[in-house]
Amino acid sequence: MKTFCTNCGHENDQANQVCVECGKPLSKDKLKANPPAPKKDKKPLSLKTKILGAVGILLIASLVGVYSWGTKTASAETAVSKFFEALQNEDAEGLAKQVQLSNGKKMTTKEAEAFIAEYGDITPYELEDVANVEKNGKVMGVFNAHRVVIPVQKVSFYFADEGLTLSLNGELVEESKTKDNEYIFSGITPGSHKAEFIYKGEFAEFTYPFDLYVGLSRASSEPEEIYEELPLTSVVFALDTFVVDTPEANKVIIGETEIPVNEMGETDEVGPLLFDGSVTAQAQVDFPWGTQLSESVEITSGYETLEFTGLDEKHQPALIEQVKVFAEEYVEAFAKRDEAVFTSVGKDQLAVFKDDFKWMKEYENHFMGSLTEVGIDEDSIAILDDGKTVELGAEFLIDGDEYYVSDTPEAEEITKDVAMNFVYDEENEKWMVSSYNDDIWMYDVAPTKTLEGSKKMHKSSGTSKTAVEEESEEETDTDTETADDTSGNTAIADEVIDSFMNDYNDASVSAINNGDYSLVSQFIVDNSPRASEQSKFIDSLYEKGITEEHLDTNVESIESLGGKDYKVTTIETFIVHGTEKSSEKTYRTVTKIYKEHGELYVYELISTKEI
Repeated sequence: MKTFCTNCGHENDQANQVCVECGKPLSKDKLKANPPAPKKDKKPLSLKTKILGAVGILLIASLVGVYSWGTKTASAETAVSKFFEALQNEDAEGLAKQVQLSNGKKMTTKEAEAFIAEYGDITPYELEDVANVEKNGKVMGVFNAHRVVIPVQKVSFYFADEGLTLSLNGELVEESKTKDNEYIFSGITPGSHKAEFIYKGEFAEFTYPFDLYVGLSRASSEPEEIYEELPLTSVVFALDTFVVDTPEANKVIIGETEIPVNEMGETDEVGPLLFDGSVTAQAQVDFPWGTQLSESVEITSGYETLEFTGLDEKHQPALIEQVKVFAEEYVEAFAKRDEAVFTSVGKDQLAVFKDDFKWMKEYENHFMGSLTEVGIDEDSIAILDDGKTVELGAEFLIDGDEYYVSDTPEAEEITKDVAMNFVYDEENEKWMVSSYNDDIWMYDVAPTKTLEGSKKMHKSSGTSKTAVEEESEEETDTDTETADDTSGNTAIADEVIDSFMNDYNDASVSAINNGDYSLVSQFIVDNSPRASEQSKFIDSLYEKGITEEHLDTNVESIESLGGKDYKVTTIETFIVHGTEKSSEKTYRTVTKIYKEHGELYVYELISTKEI
């Protein structure tokens, strides 16, 4: 049985002597077996008390409800549930609110869009393997909130040069660069991004858009490598025309930047440069005749050759004018048989002309003529590799004749297709002929510019009476000798010359095809005009890759020039194999041959024309 303390009303066991609650002695006579009965005169509660009690009850209920809601809203389960709900509804804003990135940053809406595009169907099991749910912030400032934490990723890209950045969805990405020329871009949300490489360098600026897929993996994973080929390259430029003596005179120009050229005529690697054709380069060379720029070249590869196709508009007129000066002097000098006439010829070529005039005087060969027109093949004007020499083709139209002392000259049109090289005399500031060759019957000069000649007639002054008498006596003796040699057997003499000319042309073709003058030299008089001409002609054709076939040579006429000399006219047929096509050509050729100890030799090519 229980009793209650009369002091505090606390229930006590019957055996207790004092109250366990207040410590007062329990009077045996005051102990009651039952709690005291309520007083019957209790007053009713006031309205105010009732209202306060109701509010208290509602407040307690609200607090319990809020606590329950807050606990549920901030829970990890709710965070995961809302995460997948946003994925399913493709709600980028909602997803961004439920995600925390592993680098401590919040996911942006664009990053959420990229994630949804690639991982919209990810399962809870797959997410659990790579992501975490962690406490992040407070709900109502009281409850610990939870967020799904997505690990940020890294990507790498090999690029040797500075100045490259990566933009994802319009935002620049954090970057670093290793010693191995590898860019590392970090802090990237997994997903499918609209990416752009942005490059700003010395020679190029551009953006390169591409789609970038970044996989979802643990943050500690190795960076994914980006496999994109940027339209950039480092370029080596080579000059086809290079002034070796002064390397500093050669350079490459890109925009306003000048790039030096080494002793090999090349630059070091330049760049990187765009090679989509939007960037161009030029060579600039200080030639003896002045500074000149090459044509611009669009950069499309890692090795570009810069070429000079000819003289520019500033320098070409002076060269063309000098061609005319030379042509006038040429006619006068050959008429006078005097190399002193020339003011436009360098010393090496002057020595060649001097030998020509010596031979003309020795054999009483004369010339008369007037220059009527000079045609310049402007397309043939080219600067040679040494950067000092310019070559061109021209056509001289001369009203004149080549004749011997016993002949009566008759002027007729003479066409000389010539190839010439010029060098620039810096001291006298003019072009000088360094080589001349009118033995170019294999080619057709196509003049694009014509200059009128002076039409002034130049003629040899003739020979003395003694020289004429001596020549007449020599011709008489020679006629007798020739008659003795061929008397009663003229056909055999013709056959010998016919056989000789065929053998000579066979040897000439062999020498051309092999680039070896020695194969034909046995048929030619040493140090004769033909020796020098044919040696140069063979070298020229061999360098250009032109070959020939000798089909036939027939002797049309044989004329004794007195002494041991003969003028032989032949009809010759060849097949000429050019670099692009082949053609059969027939020529009427006049050759001066020389007889010595019963053997025949070629002395001079007088003329040749295609028929």
